[in-house]
Amino acid sequence: MSGDEGALADRRHEGVLRILPPASGVSRVVLIRHGEAQCNLNRIVGGRRGCTGLSDLGRRQVAALADRLYESGELRKATALYTSVLPRAVETADRLRAVVGPGPAALGPVREDCDLCELHPGECDGMVWEDVVETFGVPDWDRDPSAPIAPGGE
Repeated sequence: MSGDEGALADRRHEGVLRILPPASGVSRVVLIRHGEAQCNLNRIVGGRRGCTGLSDLGRRQVAALADRLYESGELRKATALYTSVLPRAVETADRLRAVVGPGPAALGPVREDCDLCELHPGECDGMVWEDVVETFGVPDWDRDPSAPIAPGGE
């Protein structure tokens, strides 16, 4: 490896928190949060009904991350790409698919799993937040972090 290649390899993981050095034969899990969601902009509870995907800013955020991942190659050795079933997360994963792993054909399809959803909001899914507060109140998450937002939620 030339000096230039060694310097590039040393910088490949800049900005990435590493607790342990990479080791062969060990699984690495990388979590990527979705870009800004349109439901957040519209102040709508974004479960499966309320989420309509990324906002324009969210798409630009994902494009910036895709550029970084392409340039750094830091996820080129990935063997799978998982996402929740929420449109904002699916859209993020679909837009990153080309730069994760050795290429889309080798990586295979994005794997969607409902168990990866951060939560299921229940009856308030798709409601405007002000209506949620008026209808269901505000859970006291300081007292009970597992309290649902609305009936049927988690």
